[in-house]
Amino acid sequence: MVLAKAGTRAASNTARHSRAFRTLSIALVAAIALLPGPEMADTIRIDRPHRGAVIYDVSGNLFVEAELAQADPGSGMRFRLLIDGRCVARDSFLPVFLLYDVPAGRHCMQVLIVDRHGEVMERSRPHPFTMDLETNPYEE
Repeated sequence: MVLAKAGTRAASNTARHSRAFRTLSIALVAAIALLPGPEMADTIRIDRPHRGAVIYDVSGNLFVEAELAQADPGSGMRFRLLIDGRCVARDSFLPVFLLYDVPAGRHCMQVLIVDRHGEVMERSRPHPFTMDLETNPYEE
């Protein structure tokens, strides 16, 4: 009986450390995104999902849409989507992305404008959101 309690306590500590590590890694990704580099301006900003939104989707599907301050980003320019500091979709000529199987939890995304050589020209501000792989509790 004592061994079972010790095992449960160890599992609880492991889960707590895992959550703390995940929170720390998200904070680290957000801090790296703020490091000096290409200017973060309001040239591009993420419209959908809204900042801080909770996305309820059982399959983990996510639609991302960004908006440009100027109509034309220039010839050969493409858009790149990062979630938690990793590129999650192919570069696109349009600032629209549809993602599948986004894992549950808090994430931070950014949209980059890159030139034809892959050099980052502009980046959006870090944009937090939460993915919940359950049905929306507010829908009937």
